[in-house]
Amino acid sequence: MTEAQLARNNQGVTFIPDGNYILVYGWVREGHSAMEQSMRGGESLPVEKTPGNEVFGSTLNKMGSFLFEAAKVGCETTLAQIIKLAEEAQAPKAPIERLADRIAGVFVPIVIRLGALMPKLARAPPGDTNNVPQFLGIWRGDRGEGGVSELP
Repeated sequence: MTEAQLARNNQGVTFIPDGNYILVYGWVREGHSAMEQSMRGGESLPVEKTPGNEVFGSTLNKMGSFLFEAAKVGCETTLAQIIKLAEEAQAPKAPIERLADRIAGVFVPIVIRLGALMPKLARAPPGDTNNVPQFLGIWRGDRGEGGVSELP
């Protein structure tokens, strides 16, 4: 009998012996058990479950047996919600992201080309610090102490 059939059996109440996985969410009605909940929270040590305690889907009944009342199945479970969030995260880009990528695809190459052309535009060989471009509004030459001064 599958887990879904067990959950539907007897109006959502079923007997869970030790060693079985619980795939749906619900509560312990009667009995007690130690459940391994590592799938949900990373805790590898068994957690004691008594009547009234919540049982999470994707857990393993390590020791003990109990009557289980199913509450959440299918897309209502945390695992289904995690899968849905992962799928949404892998979805195509938002329109604003696509626009930003298109602008960057044009803007970045233009800036790189302008940076490479600056020495030619400034009529100064690369590394020549004595010949600062005049169109930038500064001039370095043999005036005074050789510092930077404004154009006359």
